[in-house]
Amino acid sequence: MTAVEDTVESTGPIELVPVAPLAASAGPLPLTARRASGLIVAWLLVLVVATVIVAYPLGPILQHRAQHRLLRSFRTDLEYA
Repeated sequence: MTAVEDTVESTGPIELVPVAPLAASAGPLPLTARRASGLIVAWLLVLVVATVIVAYPLGPILQHRAQHRLLRSFRTDLEYA
């Protein structure tokens, strides 16, 4: 016999320990004022982060248009100077 088999045989019978049921099986938690305000704050944070992620890349596009407009007016000013 190997060392593992000796260990298994020498420990004796295995006892089963009862396990408490999971708390999640009791159903959803009640919606209290504190949970509702927490959910609202979480959704507002998600909304702000998503808006920043979408709007941040638009900055260079808007600056590019403004730069073209300024260059056109600068050219015009140079021609008439």
